[in-house]
Amino acid sequence: LVGKINGLKVYLYMDYLDELENFFSFSWTKGAHVIISNKTDSITLFDGFEIPSNYESNVIVRREFSKRMPDPYSNCISDENIKTYGSIFTKMFTDNNLKYTQKMCFYYCYQRRLTEECKCYEPSFPLMTFDKNACSTRNEFDCHLKLFSEFTENEASANCSSECKSMRIIFILK
Repeated sequence: LVGKINGLKVYLYMDYLDELENFFSFSWTKGAHVIISNKTDSITLFDGFEIPSNYESNVIVRREFSKRMPDPYSNCISDENIKTYGSIFTKMFTDNNLKYTQKMCFYYCYQRRLTEECKCYEPSFPLMTFDKNACSTRNEFDCHLKLFSEFTENEASANCSSECKSMRIIFILK
């Protein structure tokens, strides 16, 4: 059963910590960052959506599956052709025996640029450390946030093809 009456209800207590706003140089938003996952894919900081505090929010969740034909019909990456793809980004997946997803390839591209420009890594995915320390100082966080706001999927798209079989979760906040 679905709908406002029969759907899943979650009540969140969100106590805003003033100390966080003093620690970071950016304006911290009040509310929660919500991620819904089916546990088959890795979760990154790009996932989820924001829920404001002091409001009732309704969220519609939908799963969407897609399947594409591999080369020569498209440039998608399958489990069979990932080893022949030849990108440094796909090599990370085969070297670490990870399931390839375009989303994780984007994240890897971002993490690589973060370590080059900010000399630290995003600790939510420690596999991609590039022999650097986790971002922990105020200057590193400022650099991280500046890079995050400037980073676009177009920047990573040249190295990260879509996977042939995919599932995504779509959120509609009402």
